[in-house]
Formats: sequence, C-alpha cells, structure tokens
Amino acid sequence: MVQRDFYISSDLHGSKRICDTRISIDSILACLDRGEDPAAIQRAFPILSLDQIQDAIAHIQSHPREIAEHRELQAGRWSAARAESESHPDPLFARMRMRS
Repeated sequence: MVQRDFYISSDLHGSKRICDTRISIDSILACLDRGEDPAAIQRAFPILSLDQIQDAIAHIQSHPREIAEHRELQAGRWSAARAESESHPDPLFARMRMRS
C-alpha cells in the first residue's frame, strides 16, 4: 500500500517522494541542509510548485523522528553500497579515485 500526504507519498519500499514526481524527500533535505529557502529549492527543481516544497518542509518538520530514522536508514544503505562497490573495484572508478 502506498501512503500519501497531500504532496508527499511513500512507496512500497518506504521511499518518500514529492507526489507525481521522481524527486525524493532526500533532495529536499539536502537543500535544507545547505540552508536553501523554498525559492532556491524551486530554482533547483523547477518542476515543483512552492506549495509542494512547503508541504515537503512541513512534513519534514512535523515528523522529526521519522525523518531521523529515514536518514539513518539511508546512511546505512549508502554505507553498504559503498562497501559493496569497494569490495568489487571497477577499473574505471579506480582510475578516477587515483586522480582525485
């Protein structure tokens, strides 16, 4: 079952997105972490209306525990993906890492 706020939906895997878009709540969180305001977020994601952005911000602010758990889950997923990638090094990525 898909859960849905007015402008936020959660899919079967628990991924939260702005409804009717592929833009994740993580993208909005990243913008907020950088101190961007709704107008700056809209410039970064012109497909979003200010209402959608403000609803996403309201959702984030009204569900702090859920968002913190989501961030921990995402950090764990990225860590696992990074470990998997490093355990099977791709020659292209190895060359890119050597240059940086």
